[in-house]
Amino acid sequence: HGGNMGTEGSVAFMFTHCGQFLFAPGTPEDKLMDAALEAGADDVVT
Repeated sequence: HGGNMGTEGSVAFMFTHCGQFLFAPGTPEDKLMDAALEAGADDVVT
């Protein structure tokens, strides 16, 4: 079929990087979600 997955960044225009939180390893996921929601996050990726 000759298709490919595209190059790195080829769909970057479809996303907006708004910020990031850094937590210590092992931080419970509910703490991550609470902090993100309080800050007005639209999505969380862990």
